[in-house]
Amino acid sequence: MIATPITSLLIFLASILTTNHAQPENEIIPNNKATLNFHIHTLHFIKNNEYFTPIVEGHTLGGYHLHPFLAYQTSENVTTKLGFFIRRYWAEKKLFSTIIPTLTLRYQKQAARFLIGNLKGGSAHQLIRPLYDRERILQVIPETGLQMRYINKHTFLDIWLDWLTLLDKPNNVPEELIAALSFEQLLAQISSIKITIPVQILLYHLGGQGISIKDFSLWIGTLGGRITFPVSDQGFLKNICLDNYYVANHYVKKIARPFKTGHAFLGQLTFHTSWFRLQGSYWNSYGFSSENLGHPLYQSISISNKQVSCQEKHRHLLLLHIDYQYFLTTQLKLVLQIDPYYDINHDLVEHEAGFYVSYRPSFSLPPYR
Repeated sequence: MIATPITSLLIFLASILTTNHAQPENEIIPNNKATLNFHIHTLHFIKNNEYFTPIVEGHTLGGYHLHPFLAYQTSENVTTKLGFFIRRYWAEKKLFSTIIPTLTLRYQKQAARFLIGNLKGGSAHQLIRPLYDRERILQVIPETGLQMRYINKHTFLDIWLDWLTLLDKPNNVPEELIAALSFEQLLAQISSIKITIPVQILLYHLGGQGISIKDFSLWIGTLGGRITFPVSDQGFLKNICLDNYYVANHYVKKIARPFKTGHAFLGQLTFHTSWFRLQGSYWNSYGFSSENLGHPLYQSISISNKQVSCQEKHRHLLLLHIDYQYFLTTQLKLVLQIDPYYDINHDLVEHEAGFYVSYRPSFSLPPYR
């Protein structure tokens, strides 16, 4: 059942990349030289979720990521990245939680980019929190598959296929994948006020032939609108954004879930200042589920090991997000995030908080020819 969306994605990517005239087979490298650079991406993190409800239980994550890689640019359009990704959680007995090779081939033509291998994921997808939980960056391996991105001052388009697990019949392990689209278009600009429309769609699929695990798919989507009011480029308050989203999900095929369909409303008011970002949110949902792709706080079910352990059809929340970023250098960044929320149904206040240190130096290697 997944052949159709995958085939459609590949056809769409091919049509985008072939709209320009074909390039010569032996494309000229600028200055007749290739470039080779060495990059090191590191992330130290500590995140504490103070949750005490059946829907979401709290936990603490602390550790670091290390991703050294070589970027070999053979032309102005083609870059190959080769390296390895390491994750280690603090106080672990084993040396590393995860160590995997990374390989990306990127083709870039003006505003369009096509990637195969390791993708540009996480917050780069610009998905809302009910559809994508940023904590996945700390827990899962980097996204791998196909991706096409088109970005200019009016349009943001990100289409990707993330392959999570391969089918393993002898061990009864299903294939698991995500096909997704994140799109935002500037509709109008009145004076300096901008009106944009975001559209986000995810397809989650689990299954495969020849195994006993029941296959199913989950569609998740949202249609929204955003109005951005600029205030001052030089003052403390930079701009104010008002976002509203209608969110919905639908399970395909029979699956042991209490709600086959769900829907929700998300409203957000964001203040961007010269020091921090302050965002207030209102969430009202009925039977919504993202299979833990989105933040579990927004779901009507609690899922552990693909099984439902708790359900609450109506979720009614007020949330606050505070994001403070400080650049010690152009390559070294500190981030502090605090996220309290109020559960209206249960008259309950809880919170999560995280502190992150990101360091991303790069070095140009000497010419080798």
